[in-house]
Amino acid sequence: MVERSLVRWRPAREDRNGRPSARRTCTGIRPLAALHALRRTSGRATRPTVDSAPMNDWTTLLIAFLHGKFPDYDYGLTLRFIVGACQNPIGSRITTPQDGRIAARQIYDEMAQYNKNAHVVTSVFCGEHNGHVLRLENLSWSEQRIGVDFNTLWSRYGDEIIAGEYHINDRERQVLNGIYPEASG
Repeated sequence: MVERSLVRWRPAREDRNGRPSARRTCTGIRPLAALHALRRTSGRATRPTVDSAPMNDWTTLLIAFLHGKFPDYDYGLTLRFIVGACQNPIGSRITTPQDGRIAARQIYDEMAQYNKNAHVVTSVFCGEHNGHVLRLENLSWSEQRIGVDFNTLWSRYGDEIIAGEYHINDRERQVLNGIYPEASG
């Protein structure tokens, strides 16, 4: 296991379009390995890898929503629900506010780039949640397809993510346990 002190982060200079980026990059050791090491030492689960306990994959959630597995959600899943369901065990609280923001941002960034089987992630404003919800749609990809920026999502759901209030009810937990049997907790 790589010690947390061996992971050194620096701000990225620009994104792939030449704009200033808030995304951080790793120096010192392989970036992906460093990210997994940071997550293991901070008590958070990791993204799927061969050699570590995986953080549940958000794409599985959105595909399950697409197939009607979450009847309480009409238009899409909230960011707080997605972050909570991706924890291992499901619904476990993220240890620090910074880790919560990093986890939510990573999921958002992956969603913004997602384009598989002619599906992309989009958002729609949901009055019931008083915020945007996220879903997969069969559309052509474009850089702005997701339709909402991270800061808007974070300002709506960030406090609840930090507090570990993911709004996962008993019926949804049963669905999640079926989707992620190894993460039941």
